[in-house]
Amino acid sequence: MKLSRDPEIIKVMTPFPHHVEYDASLGEALAMMDEHNIRHVPVVDASTNELKGIVSKNRINFALGIHREDQAQQGLLVSDVCQAAPLVVDISTSTTEVIQEMKERYLEACLVTRKNKLAGIFTSSDVFSLLLAFLEDASLEPPDIIA
Repeated sequence: MKLSRDPEIIKVMTPFPHHVEYDASLGEALAMMDEHNIRHVPVVDASTNELKGIVSKNRINFALGIHREDQAQQGLLVSDVCQAAPLVVDISTSTTEVIQEMKERYLEACLVTRKNKLAGIFTSSDVFSLLLAFLEDASLEPPDIIA
């Protein structure tokens, strides 16, 4: 992967991410995550196609763990555990800016939009892939955030 020193996030994000519906059960969300081997998914309102947040496998497992003895866990929905105010950036945002914000807010993922519509997701796995690309190409200097 040959990249400029600080590419726009569109160049390094995962495009067209799988998503889960706001009113889906936690079991449905986990099954989808397992099927696609992913840890973070955008949450969307199916009726309006509006972006509602993001949910992680860790957050779901934590919620299920708390309610393990409680039969109410069967009724838990993605809407009960999703992060309602995730970091959302435009496709033209610089990668350094996104990584800096993720670092400052201790986030593992952010959502990427184009004209206020979901276009991609950028996760810690994408950060690692970017770092590897810089490390493998000795002619590239790491971005200031990594130096």
